[in-house]
Amino acid sequence: MPLTTGLVEFWKLDEASGTRNGSLGVFNLADSGATATASFNPEFNTPTQGAACANFAATTVLNVASAAALQISPTVDLTLSAWVNLNTLTNDQFAIVGKSSNFDGSVVEYGLKYANFGFNSGTWQFPVGTAGNAAGQPFPDPEFRQLSFEPVVGKWFHLVGIYKVATQPIIMLYVNNQLFDFVNISASVVTPGTARFSVGANMGAAGTQGKNIDGRVCNVGLWNRALAREEVGNLYNGGNMLTYPLNQLT
Repeated sequence: MPLTTGLVEFWKLDEASGTRNGSLGVFNLADSGATATASFNPEFNTPTQGAACANFAATTVLNVASAAALQISPTVDLTLSAWVNLNTLTNDQFAIVGKSSNFDGSVVEYGLKYANFGFNSGTWQFPVGTAGNAAGQPFPDPEFRQLSFEPVVGKWFHLVGIYKVATQPIIMLYVNNQLFDFVNISASVVTPGTARFSVGANMGAAGTQGKNIDGRVCNVGLWNRALAREEVGNLYNGGNMLTYPLNQLT
């Protein structure tokens, strides 16, 4: 099955500034100051696919208004993928990409995050929780997907979060082509919300932002299906950042 099957949108994030266009032309991301910087993978010592990546600082975020295709559904599979390179690990939380109705990240529809506080010290996460309801799924609810894995400053990581519909729904998190963890959740916590889809920070429906990332993000993809294990490996592409049209494996 082609990787473009079920693709909602793919953002290379290689524009120098301004609007970041979706490769399918469906959802373009408005810009609030993110610049572009050359992308390079120090782990594999090879240039990545694509000339540049979005570079985020304290108040920069890319975003688009919520739409049905961007929302999670208890009856439809979902995959969210992104490459991230952090400049610091000191902040308590970085919102990489996703939908969070609270700027502080306490109520999450879905998203890829880095957390560094309490028992969440140095973890990548793929939280899925009740959107628009503060009683939904805040830390440290055990239904949060979390990973005890220490990132490294200046190194690219490929994150893939998957929500798979089943009699007992499951969420999975891949990091650099390895399945680190998975957990069953209740379908009752999976609720679509009105938060904006954002890269680089949480952003609620009203536009308030928080938990801004300090680092770079590239090649963000959203699918309305659960990618298979082999497809996750193809996206990873040996560490070379497979980009749209998602068929140029190296």
